[in-house]
Amino acid sequence: MKYLILLTAVIFLSGCSSTSQVMKTDKNIAESANQLEESFSDSIRIGVITDIHKCDFRSPGKITTERIQAFVDDVDTRNTDLNIDLGDNIRYRLEGCDNDAPEELAWVIGSLKTKAPLYHVLSDHDVDDHRSFEYWKEITNTPKTYYSFDVKNFHIIVLDTVSGDGDLDLLCRAGSQCEKVKEAYQMRRDLLKNLEKLALHLAENQTTKEKVVSERDYYENQFKAIRNQGAQLVEIEKRDKGSILEPQLSWLKSDLEKTDKKKIIIFSDHPLIAYEGKRKNYEIVNREQVSQILENSGKQIVSINGETHEWNEANINGVQYYLIGKFSDSDIGSWAVLEWNEESIRLEKIEK
Repeated sequence: MKYLILLTAVIFLSGCSSTSQVMKTDKNIAESANQLEESFSDSIRIGVITDIHKCDFRSPGKITTERIQAFVDDVDTRNTDLNIDLGDNIRYRLEGCDNDAPEELAWVIGSLKTKAPLYHVLSDHDVDDHRSFEYWKEITNTPKTYYSFDVKNFHIIVLDTVSGDGDLDLLCRAGSQCEKVKEAYQMRRDLLKNLEKLALHLAENQTTKEKVVSERDYYENQFKAIRNQGAQLVEIEKRDKGSILEPQLSWLKSDLEKTDKKKIIIFSDHPLIAYEGKRKNYEIVNREQVSQILENSGKQIVSINGETHEWNEANINGVQYYLIGKFSDSDIGSWAVLEWNEESIRLEKIEK
């Protein structure tokens, strides 16, 4: 009887609309996951994009609507079950990229309107401080930076290798000189984006727009100088290196133990393996503990990450690792499509 009811519901819903529904950004993770549990199929298809790095100051006109749409059209045509944004959509902490970072992040996320639900991974260049961290969670509708859900016969895990434990440490402590300089910079940066407030500021302070621009640049340089020393530099280096700390370690072990799914797909910003890249070497804090958890889980695991800007793969002690290259600043973008079915696991590099 319940199968007859389900069939009736499917027929009714099919008749209501001839077009696929695009997932709205205000739906939370749990609601999105519920949409995906259509069946218990042993076949899954996932679109993966990473390292878009939009910053018009450094690469003007390189990341366009048309190029992002090429990814959207491709995964929509392939009827992916879900899509993953591995992050580094923008370029916080690179010269000139901080000024428009919030708007550029919103633009990228708004452009990634795929037919299938799209999930986000926290990355080191998408956040800079607690304020931008909270903004990232809001704009991506990702309240938790590490989470999991089921799709068909697969268990999907998203890890946070940037904060390590889900709580981003502050680069500037309250009341510090660093915090004061940062606020002076951000006030002028935001002022220059609001013509009404800028006009009022110029009149009240008997100054000029050119002077405000000069002050913004001065405080930005001061902020960067303070930030790149002492405790701030240590925190930045930790984010660059990547880490998985408690309680995320315990959560990962428990999550793998609790799921009854045998096929696991893990997404992260940094590689979960030690990797010697062309730009630098990668090895997250607590890598060995993470490896032990994965290898001892008794599950079939595929791990996928961005960050390195390189395409590579490795199978270590039964765990399959894929590294996804950057979207690219050239006229041709690249992304990946993972297909896992009963016959094989295949990750395809797409260039369009």
